[in-house]
Amino acid sequence: MKTPKITTTLLVAGVLLAPLLALLYLVNQLTGLPFPPFALFEWLVRVLPGPVVTFGIEALTGALTALGASVPDTAKFAEQGMAVGLFVVLALALAGLWAVLRARLPGETRVSGLWLGAALGLLIAVPVLLGRGDVPGAAWALVVFLGWGLLVGVTLRRLFAPPAADVTVDESRRRFLITLAGASAAVTVAGAGLSAVLNRRGWGAVAGSDGFSPRAGGPLPEADLEPAPGTRPEYTLPEDHYYVDLNMLPPFIDGDTWELLITGMVDREITLTLADFYEERLGEPVEEIITLTCISNRVGGRLIGTTRWTGIPLRRVLNQAGVQEGARFVRVISADNYYEMIPLDAVMEEELIMLTYLWNGEPLNVGHGYPVRMAVPGRYGMKQPKWIVRIEVTDEEDPGFWGQRGWEPNAPIKTTSVIDTVAVDSMYEDRGQMMIPIGGIAYAGARGISRVEVRVDDGEWQPARLRRPLSDLTWVIWRYDWPFDPGEHTFSVRAWDGTGEPQIVEESRPHPSGATGIHSVEVSL
Repeated sequence: MKTPKITTTLLVAGVLLAPLLALLYLVNQLTGLPFPPFALFEWLVRVLPGPVVTFGIEALTGALTALGASVPDTAKFAEQGMAVGLFVVLALALAGLWAVLRARLPGETRVSGLWLGAALGLLIAVPVLLGRGDVPGAAWALVVFLGWGLLVGVTLRRLFAPPAADVTVDESRRRFLITLAGASAAVTVAGAGLSAVLNRRGWGAVAGSDGFSPRAGGPLPEADLEPAPGTRPEYTLPEDHYYVDLNMLPPFIDGDTWELLITGMVDREITLTLADFYEERLGEPVEEIITLTCISNRVGGRLIGTTRWTGIPLRRVLNQAGVQEGARFVRVISADNYYEMIPLDAVMEEELIMLTYLWNGEPLNVGHGYPVRMAVPGRYGMKQPKWIVRIEVTDEEDPGFWGQRGWEPNAPIKTTSVIDTVAVDSMYEDRGQMMIPIGGIAYAGARGISRVEVRVDDGEWQPARLRRPLSDLTWVIWRYDWPFDPGEHTFSVRAWDGTGEPQIVEESRPHPSGATGIHSVEVSL
């Protein structure tokens, strides 16, 4: 038979790839088997050099910011799109290579898609095996793509088979391609639609365990100063809280079978279950309202939120296990093999370094680390792993996952202040002068905020008023009422932490230790 052209091979491979990806995603939602584009992308993020990954993170956040998109709302979707796009490009590149090489193959093997399927299957199976240790997932990927390759070969043979006597070659191929495209589109739409309905593994999915009722939190502290209209909510509901991690889809953990192993330099290993937390077998839980922010957050960015955390102090668990002499660090390991290191001294001194299982008095949702994640006040989010499955007490020093990739290992939070609103629509008159409320937040981790100032254009810095924070570990809402003056103006803000240290005004990017600089907004009035 005639050997198909490269363009024809790419067309057939692409048309058959779309429904396959839709069905694979559906299987992922139903069974938890890996979705190949995401598995490959996650593996690349873990094996590529730190500077490459950092460049990718900053390029993505920079592009979304430049486009005016919300980084918390769109970053994960953009990453997923990149993963699928990369996979499609690689698959079609292999198909093109196969089309070039098959001319050297004998007879019918010229269009045997086994070679193509094996190449793509191995491209996925190896990362799944090395990155996750998932033997069934690797086998599944290999079998699926062998089948896809065979289907590509069968389709090409059918496409170039002799037509019926009453139909021309071109008409026969045209009809076949139209039928193939229609069937592919139908399967793709159906698979994607069912996946959306059954998306139980989405970032916002609630994964509470049956039989456990959340421990209700107390009322939020009262405050005094009224925030300027348009200031972000002082308290962030879990569904509105940002999340950032390495995964295209979060690990889905069955809370009824989940276990947390405490091991390493301890007198006795302890295995905890979710019932130990919810039934308070570890003692009465601790609650605190805490602000969490990402080390990748740019000045004025939205990768920050404040909510109530409920958990068990890690030191309480370690005391039960009995820490051995010479231990210096605690390694916290997640279900996705992410890990971070916390100094043992800090764990034993700070009650609020805790194993958290409730946010806002409710079970963590999947994206925020169900069933248990770490809370480490005063540190960026990279130090607070989610989906925890193992904690090791050790004497080995290790910079942690991101520390090995060039980020600041200890990740202390830097003081920042942000303008959320210049509330022109809420202008009011005070003793004959029109006033415009300006407001936002300031945050310095566990150090608190002692002072915030606002400057208009090149004028003098003026003190803003501070609202009493929800706790000693949250951001502070500030407000400045500005005497209205028409024209174009630039508003800037700066803050001092609770020790009296001013924020760093020199501009720097998030890498390696958090962004710094003055946040400003321009408004035409």
